[in-house]
Amino acid sequence: MVATRWRKVLLDLWSHKFRTLLVVAAIAVGVFAVGLVSGAKSLLLRELDRGYQASQASSATLYTTPFTNELAERIARMPGVAAAEGRRRLTVKVQVGPNENDTRDLLITAVPDLTVMQLDKVHPITGAWPANMRSDDIFIEQLSLDFLQAASGDTLTIDLGDGTLKTLTIAGLVHDANVPNAQVPNRAFGYVSINLLDSLGLGDTYTELRYRAADATNLDAIYTLNNAIETQIERSGGTVFSTDTPTPGEHWAQDIIETLVMLFILFGVLIMVLSGFLVVNTITALMAQQIKQIGVMKLVGARRRQIMGMYFTMVAAYGLLALFVAVPLSIIAAQRIVLFATDLLNVQIVDKSIPASIMWQQVAGGLGIPLAAALWPVINGARITTHKALNSLGIDQASARQGFLERLFAQMQQVLPLQRPFIISLRNTIRKKGRLALTLATLIMGTALFIGVLSVRSSVQRTLDDFMRYHRYDISLAFSRPYRAAQVEPLVAQLPGVVAVESWLNSSVRRLYADDTTSESISLVAAPAESAFMAPTLEAGRWLQSGDADAIVVNTDFMDDQPDLALGDVVELEDNGRSHIWQIVGIVPTAANGPTVYVDYAAYTHATRDVGQATSLKVLTAQHDAASQEEMADLLTTRLENAGIRISNGRTTEGIRESNRYAFNIIVGFLVLMAVLLATVGSLGLTTTMSINILERIREIGVLRAIGASDNAVRLIVLGEGVTIGLLSWIFGSVLAIPLSQLLSRTVGMALLGIPLNYSFATGWTFLWLGIVIILAAIASLGPARSASKLTIREVLAYE
Repeated sequence: MVATRWRKVLLDLWSHKFRTLLVVAAIAVGVFAVGLVSGAKSLLLRELDRGYQASQASSATLYTTPFTNELAERIARMPGVAAAEGRRRLTVKVQVGPNENDTRDLLITAVPDLTVMQLDKVHPITGAWPANMRSDDIFIEQLSLDFLQAASGDTLTIDLGDGTLKTLTIAGLVHDANVPNAQVPNRAFGYVSINLLDSLGLGDTYTELRYRAADATNLDAIYTLNNAIETQIERSGGTVFSTDTPTPGEHWAQDIIETLVMLFILFGVLIMVLSGFLVVNTITALMAQQIKQIGVMKLVGARRRQIMGMYFTMVAAYGLLALFVAVPLSIIAAQRIVLFATDLLNVQIVDKSIPASIMWQQVAGGLGIPLAAALWPVINGARITTHKALNSLGIDQASARQGFLERLFAQMQQVLPLQRPFIISLRNTIRKKGRLALTLATLIMGTALFIGVLSVRSSVQRTLDDFMRYHRYDISLAFSRPYRAAQVEPLVAQLPGVVAVESWLNSSVRRLYADDTTSESISLVAAPAESAFMAPTLEAGRWLQSGDADAIVVNTDFMDDQPDLALGDVVELEDNGRSHIWQIVGIVPTAANGPTVYVDYAAYTHATRDVGQATSLKVLTAQHDAASQEEMADLLTTRLENAGIRISNGRTTEGIRESNRYAFNIIVGFLVLMAVLLATVGSLGLTTTMSINILERIREIGVLRAIGASDNAVRLIVLGEGVTIGLLSWIFGSVLAIPLSQLLSRTVGMALLGIPLNYSFATGWTFLWLGIVIILAAIASLGPARSASKLTIREVLAYE
C-alpha cells in the first residue's frame, strides 16, 4: 500500500508534466525573487559596512582658509578628538583626446602622507603603494580610470586653469569608499602628496580639516566639537567657511539602499505569496479531478491521514523542484547585481558569499507557502465520504447553480445580438469565482506594479524637469575666484552661437541666532531678479523682483532646517564676518542641493560690497543638444583661460540632467525587474487556470462538438475567457496603480533625494500595458485553447 501511494504521487507528477512545470515555475519565481533581493541586500550592506569601517570615516569636515599641519596636530590633541588631518583639494582639467578641448575634470586630493592616513583612508589596488612617492606621482580611484580614458602607468597632462600645465604619472589605483563612480558627479578622483601642490607653487598648506570624534556615534557631541574646533581655528587667525557633518556610522548610500531594498523585499514576498495562489488553484482542481480516485482509495482501506500525506508530498515535491532551480539561480543573480551596483556605489567586494540564513528563508518560503496554500484544498478533499466521492460528478457540479451573473449572461444571450462563443466565454469566466479571484489577484498586482513603476519613471522625469527650472541655460562656468562681470561677459557674448550671458555670485552663509551662535552652512545664489535663466515653481509667496533690497527666497530644505521661520519673517545671515537682515518673501521646492537661499544679484553685491563681481557665468546658446553644449563649453573655457580667467568647473545642463537620471534609471530598472517577475507569475497563473478549466469542461466541450461546434469556435471560447480575465485585471490593476504609484514615487524620492518625487501618472504606458495584457492573456490561453480544439467527440464523452 505504501509503495502504491508513492507510485501514484510520482505518476501524477510525471503524467501531468505541463501542470507540474507551471506550478514549479510559479513557486520558483517567488523563491528566486526573495533570494535575489535578500541575498543582494545582505551582501551589499555587509560589504558597504566593511568598507566604511576600514576607511575610518571622519566625523566632520571644516572648509577653511589655508592652515599648516601644526594646526591639525593641535586640534588632534583637543579633548574628545580621536584624530585630525589636513587635506587640500584642487579641481584640474585632464586632456583625454587628441583635441586640446577634449578634457575631463579631475578632483585631486592632497594629503600629508598616503602611507599613514588616519581618516577617510584610501586603500591600494595596484601599483607601488607609495614607499618613495615622487612629487609627480598620482594615484587614481579605481572607478575613475575609464572616465579618464587612461591606464595604470600612463601620464596625465593636467591644466591648473591659469595656463600652467603639469605632467603626472599614474603610479597605481586605489579604492576610496567615500566617493561614487566618476560618471555620477562627472569628474574623476586622484590622490597625491602635498609635496606635489608645493612643487606647483600652491604651497604646503591645507584648506580642509577633517577630524574623527572619540565618540564617533554621538551627533550632539560632534556638533559641540564642531563649534569648539571652529573657535580654535578662528583664534589661530583662520576662517571657517562651511562644515559638513555626515550621519555618524553610516555609509553615504546606506539609507538609499535600505529603503529601496525594503521595497524589493516586499515585492519579492508578494510574488511568493501570489505564487501560493497558483498552488491553491492547482491543488483544488487536482482534488476535484481525483474525487473518484479518493473514493476508491478509501474503499480499499486508505485513511484520511494517508490520503492527505500523498497530496502534501506532491505539493512538497513542487516546492523542492522549485528550490532546486531557484536557489542557485538567485545566488548567482544576487552576486551579479551586487557587482553591478559596485560600479555606482563604489563598493569593494571582498567576500561574495551569501549567508546561509537567506537560503533557509528560501527553503521556508518555497515549502511553507505552497503547503499552507494547499492545506484547505487537501483537507477538504480528503474528508469526503466514500459514498459521496464515488457518486460525485466532480467539482464542476457546483457550476450548475445559477447565480446573479449567470442569469444576467443568459438574458444577454437572448436580448443582445452577441456571438454565442462570446456569451459562453463571459459565462465561463465567472463560473469559478474563487479561482477567478485568485487568478485576478496575481494579474492585478502585476498590472498595478508595472504601471506604478512606469509612473515612478514619469515622476522622475517630471522631477528632473522641475530641477532644470533652476538651470534654464546651456552652460555654467564656475570661476576659481571672483572676477569682474564687465571683464568676463564681453569675452563670452562675442562668440558666435552665444545667445545670452548672465553673471551670478555664489557664496556660503550661516544664520546668526539671537545667542550669537550660527547654523550649519547655507548655500546662497545671487542672480538678477529678472533672470530668465532660473524660474522655479513657487511653493508660497513670490519670486524676487528688481529693487528688492532686503528680500530673499528660500527653499524647502532651508525651512525644514529652520522650523521657527515662516513666510514673511526676517532672518539674519552672516557672510564672511558681515551680517545682513533679510525678509523671506518666497519659498521654492528643493533641487536636492541642501538648504539654499536666493537673493537679487544687485541687492546682495551692494550689501556685501562686491558690486560687479561674479563667481560663475551662465550662458544660453543657439543649440541645446548635449554634443553642441559640450563643444561650446570647451570653446568658452579655452577663450576665458586664454584671457587669464581661471575656470574651476564647467557643466552643461544636459550633463546635469544625465547625472541626475543615472541613479534613478538603475533603481527604476530594478523595480521593472520585480514587476516583470510578478507579471510572469500572473501569466503562469492564467495559463494554469485555463488548463484546469479545460480539464473540468471536457464533457461540455464534447457536447459542443457533438452539436456542430467547429475547432475555431472552441478555440474562440477559450481565448475569449482568457482575454476577458486579462481585461478585468487591467481595469482593477489600473485603479490600484494610482495609490501604489504615489507611494512608490514618494518612497523612491525620499530615498534618493530626501523629498517626494513630483508625481506624474503614466497614462500613456497604462494603455500600452492594456495591449501587452491582451497579448499575454492570448498567449497564456493559446495552449489550452489548442488542446481543447484537438479533442475528439469520442475522447471527451469517454473521459472520466
